[in-house]
Amino acid sequence: FELHFSQELLLNHPGELAPMLEVLKTHGFQITVDGFAVGAHLLDEWHSLPLNNLSLEGGILNRALDSNEDRLMLTALISLAHGIGLKVNASGIESEDLFDLLRLLQCDGIRRYRSKAPLAPKKLESLLRRRRLF
Repeated sequence: FELHFSQELLLNHPGELAPMLEVLKTHGFQITVDGFAVGAHLLDEWHSLPLNNLSLEGGILNRALDSNEDRLMLTALISLAHGIGLKVNASGIESEDLFDLLRLLQCDGIRRYRSKAPLAPKKLESLLRRRRLF
């Protein structure tokens, strides 16, 4: 099982969350911070909570292709998360360029918004081969 909690909950109740999350983690739950936005206070809380995953969406992801500064921050954020043992997932990815950037940055999971009809099996195979995933 995977338990997602918002960064707002983390910011508002860090002391109360840590013991509860530790118990859940010992029972096999994966702990994920959802809707993460960069902030020094939140980064400071990472070390005190038993997290497994970081879920990125919106904000910095949407700006990463247009802003070198945001791309550098995203690179550092993913590297930092990996460095402390977290997996990083990104959701709501619509563009191929952003998908490619996240793969290059070794994002562990990338979820797209489904805006098109499902792919036919042959087209899916072709897409996977082009991306060297198959």
